[in-house]
Amino acid sequence: MGVVGTVESGPSSSSVDAISASASRNQLEHQGVSGAFAPLTENMPSEAGLAFLSRLTQNAKAREHFLSPLGAEVAVDLTDGLRISLEMGRTLHLRPSGNAPEFRVYVEATNEAEAQNLLNRALKMVKIGLANN
Repeated sequence: MGVVGTVESGPSSSSVDAISASASRNQLEHQGVSGAFAPLTENMPSEAGLAFLSRLTQNAKAREHFLSPLGAEVAVDLTDGLRISLEMGRTLHLRPSGNAPEFRVYVEATNEAEAQNLLNRALKMVKIGLANN
C-alpha cells in the first residue's frame, strides 16, 4: 500500500505524489499549531476503512492498543471520522475518504517536527490496523 504525505514545509520522506494541505495548514498556522496530512492510497476499499474505524470507535480497548505507541487519549470526537485528542496538545484524525478509495490520516502538534513524528507513527499503526482488519 502506498503512502502519500504533506507536512508544513514539504512532503514526508515516504511520499509518492505530494497532496496539498495548504488550506488546513494556513488554518493551523493561525492557531500556532503545526499539522500534517496523509492518505493511504492504492484502491483502499471503503469497507475496510469503515470497518477499521468502526472497531476503533466502538471498542475502547482496541483504541487504547492502537494508540499505545502514539500517546494517551484525552478526548474523542466522532465528527467526520474519529478525531482523538492526545496528551501534550496533539491530535490524530482518522477517516475514510468520501470520494476516493483512501483512508486519511491528519495530525496536529505544537511544532512541525512533532507533527511529522506523530504522522509517521500513526501511518505505521494505521497500516497494521488495516492489514489486521
